[in-house]
Amino acid sequence: MASYSPNTPSLVEIPGERKNPIEWFRSLQPHQRNRLVLFGTGVIVLLVLGLLFWLPGNRVSQQQTIIEFWDVFDDYNAYGELINKYQSQNPGVTIRYAKKEFETYRNEVLNGLASGSGPDVYAIHNTWLPVEQSRLAAMNDAYQPQHVAEVIATYPDVVRFDFVREDPRSGVHNVYAIPLSIDTLGLYYHTGYFNSANILEAPATWDEFVADVKTLRRVNANGEVQVAGVAMGSAGNVNRATDILSLLMLQGGTRMNNPERDEVTFHFTASNSPAVPGLDALMFYTSFSDPSSENYTWDRNGIYSIDAFAEGRAAMMVNYSFQRATIRSKAPNLQFAIAPIPQPASQFERINYANYWGLGVAKASEHTDEAWKFINFLQQEENARVYLARTGRPAALRALANSQLGDEELGPFASQVLTAKSWVQGDAREAEPIMQEMISATLVDRSRARAELVRAVNRINVIMDKLFNS
Repeated sequence: MASYSPNTPSLVEIPGERKNPIEWFRSLQPHQRNRLVLFGTGVIVLLVLGLLFWLPGNRVSQQQTIIEFWDVFDDYNAYGELINKYQSQNPGVTIRYAKKEFETYRNEVLNGLASGSGPDVYAIHNTWLPVEQSRLAAMNDAYQPQHVAEVIATYPDVVRFDFVREDPRSGVHNVYAIPLSIDTLGLYYHTGYFNSANILEAPATWDEFVADVKTLRRVNANGEVQVAGVAMGSAGNVNRATDILSLLMLQGGTRMNNPERDEVTFHFTASNSPAVPGLDALMFYTSFSDPSSENYTWDRNGIYSIDAFAEGRAAMMVNYSFQRATIRSKAPNLQFAIAPIPQPASQFERINYANYWGLGVAKASEHTDEAWKFINFLQQEENARVYLARTGRPAALRALANSQLGDEELGPFASQVLTAKSWVQGDAREAEPIMQEMISATLVDRSRARAELVRAVNRINVIMDKLFNS
């Protein structure tokens, strides 16, 4: 039998001589203990890191980029599917959507951006760029010029007019917002009233429109209007009165702005003519609320235009596509149809009036590139289709507008997108009341219509001067 020396480390466990872990560890050579300590420490570190990674909210290897997205009017349902799709394709990005109240929206955006708690992506109205431009980061900052040019080419000309501005130093055309939908003014009419009056089709020209108004209006023995041919002609009780007047001005050839677009000029005479098309439009619009006019049909002190149409007290109404839902909520059984807005009989070029929102990126955002990437994703054709299906709105993209032409309700609006126009109002929130006052003052004393037109121009230009020259 081999002899055992106590100075020789045991390589074989001897029954009855089992060592506890501490004794065993102490029996190791120093270099063996060091290796074991290092190995154990590494295992512990890996376990701790793994635990931190898998705990909710503690995945240290994935830093989330949060994009705050603010809009008005649209519920989360309008964007929810697209937000989920974008987040699945971009796991490091979280889109947080908030629907804001229109009445307080602009102030909330302004205060939020000033305090650092504002949105990364937010909606601006197509008339707001003069006010918002200094707070917006251009699409050009995130994409190459070729891509920007390709995006703009997919939209009607009005988008370039409203949301694209040339940098005077570089000559680059900067894009500040992109729309998913573009609305235009259309003609709502009661089909039952038209049938009863043997009017087979909606009027295509303003001459036909005037004739239909006279046929459809109902006046009692006291000269009081019982059923208006159209809810139009005044300011205070007509929804979007200044937009209707702007449409008439544009259709009549009014030069709404100077070439630099930093002044309004709708009081000017037409080229090679003493006529003032802006004044002609004002007189035509107000004639429907002037008791001394043969076009008179609408009581400027009566009920609101949308209510009058819903209650059958007005045979026609000029308004946007989104008012379909309003009418149906007020009068679910009302039989009505929508037609393209009338045009001047002698004019070949069709002109319509645009009202829409675009999505832009706040210059104060820490994630401007990612924010523009999200907007670029939304405006892609397949994704824009989802938004339009959810909201029932007319399309902004040329291709999608064309695909809506066969839709019974959206078709009239889709047919007008390519010919839609607008004008630079400075701050529309201040310009609109000025235009309303012009309408009301003209109805009080029509002999002062031209003076009121000039006064309105001067007042709006004071606002424009502060915006562009201060």
